[in-house]
Amino acid sequence: MALHDRLLFDGVAVRRTAADLVRCAVDADDTCRRAVGSLEFGNRSVAVRYRGRSATVEDGYRRLREVLAGWSAETAGCADALRTVADRYAGQEHDTAAALRRVDETSGPGRVAGEWGR
Repeated sequence: MALHDRLLFDGVAVRRTAADLVRCAVDADDTCRRAVGSLEFGNRSVAVRYRGRSATVEDGYRRLREVLAGWSAETAGCADALRTVADRYAGQEHDTAAALRRVDETSGPGRVAGEWGR
């Protein structure tokens, strides 16, 4: 059977990709949380000339933080979906292999046993 005649699914690679997505999202979220959390706003930290804009800048950083937190949560959801698909494919692969083994076992004399699952 030619390689292009088969469907190959690498569940380990899909799970690794899901873990990488989560790690990336968590790292980005943590970095942003620390960076925004370390910023100071208000009269003490802003030059007199820019004091009127400090609330606007602070609001912008907080909105950026919220968007990144949302992206991180969505990415984690995508990773969960990838793991679910990998589990489903693994279950289908197992069930298919078992069914094909049963076909091979029930092939009597004069019947050709299937080549699948070998």
